[in-house]
Amino acid sequence: MPDMYILESTKQFKKDFQSLTQSDAEKVLTALSILEQDGTLPHIPYLTHKLKGKYAENMEAHIRPNLLLIWFEVSGKTIKLIRVGSHQKLFKQY
Repeated sequence: MPDMYILESTKQFKKDFQSLTQSDAEKVLTALSILEQDGTLPHIPYLTHKLKGKYAENMEAHIRPNLLLIWFEVSGKTIKLIRVGSHQKLFKQY
């Protein structure tokens, strides 16, 4: 079995995750399992890509059309989970 990646959650990620419905939480956990094994999520079906602007250099994946997961690879095998939520929640302007 290859080395697994270490997933570290920010406080904000934990707060975001707690606000998810059970169905969405299960979908996120499935994606996190893949992320933990592979270090990334496949482009299909997750539309995985790098972000610009506020979350520059972070990666984003679409768990479903309006449920996004944002993470950052800190070092070789450590991935920091930044945020999870809707476009509006994660990218709203103040």
